[in-house]
Formats: sequence, structure tokens, C-alpha cells
Amino acid sequence: MADKVNLSNGNPAAANKYRTHLTIKSVQNKEQVEHTVDADVYCKGNHIFIRYEEPILTAEEDRSQAVKRRSSSVDTAEEQVTSAPVTNVMLKLSANEWKLTRRGVVESEMSFTPNMRLNGYYRSPALRFPLVTDTKQWTRRDQAVEQNGVIAHLPEYVAWAYDLYIEDDCVGQFALALTFDWSSTTEREQ
Repeated sequence: MADKVNLSNGNPAAANKYRTHLTIKSVQNKEQVEHTVDADVYCKGNHIFIRYEEPILTAEEDRSQAVKRRSSSVDTAEEQVTSAPVTNVMLKLSANEWKLTRRGVVESEMSFTPNMRLNGYYRSPALRFPLVTDTKQWTRRDQAVEQNGVIAHLPEYVAWAYDLYIEDDCVGQFALALTFDWSSTTEREQ
């Protein structure tokens, strides 16, 4: 087992930043979508922050979505998808609550705690409304990750299922599962 050492050349925060591959499986009302993205993982106090760019659908994955976004210009559907604005996603893992925040053209915030209803919101240029999540299940498994002589306990698998409400109406049942590939871990550059 490796000794704990400071990787940061005098900056303790630098040793708490990692880059990894993240596989995201999303299920909405029994329809499943899967993507793999690069993610930054930060450890700060008792919290773990996972940051990644929301995957943009390619024309092959969902041409119908591209056509829906098509404006009156002469751009092809594929050009519109690849030039779409980026949405940044941040998942904050704490002992008793997880918070998922999206920032971009669409902004939203949702919190999750087992067997609790928590308030959030959704905001886009056209719409704004409150959200409520009712978390049914959540699972987290950690893995000891060694990097340059430092061992950190980082998420290996994070999953949760919830009902989503707008006002008093349940608009769907959702599940997310994030699987981390620590075999390709690298320390983030400051």
C-alpha cells in the first residue's frame, strides 16, 4: 500500500483533483440512454464534486432532436447539433444529500435524499418552474484509487432513482447510474 504524500508541490488542493472516464446511464420512464464522457472529480472536505459536460447528441444518435432544433437557416441538422451550446453538469455528493446542477442554455438544480421530497428548479429561455424530487433509491460504492503514491477513496459507482414532480403532478420516473473508470485516472493540472 502506498504512503500518503503531497502531490501538489505545496498546493494541497491540487492533490484532490482527478480526471477520469465516466459512463452515464439514464432511464426515463423505461427508455435508456448511455454516454461516456470525461469528468473532473474534486475532493473537498466531506464532499465529492463530479463535473462534466452534458453529452450532445450526434445526428446519428438522434436526428429527430436535431430537426426539432433546426432554425430557418440553411445549416444541416448535424452542424446545428455540433454547434449547440455546452451544458455543464456538477454532481455534489455529501453524506446525506446529493445535488445535481446543470448550467447552460438550460439551468436546473435537483437534490436527492432517500425517502424525501426536495425542492429544485428548471429554467430555460422559454420556461421556468419549480421541481420536486422524491428519491426512491440511492447507491454509492467507493474504490481506493492510488495515484503517484496517494490513495483516495473515490466513487466507483453512483446510482439513484426518483420520481419528478412539477407542482403536484408526477411527470415521470427517472434513474441515473454513473460508473467511473479509474484505470485511466490522471491528476488535474493546476
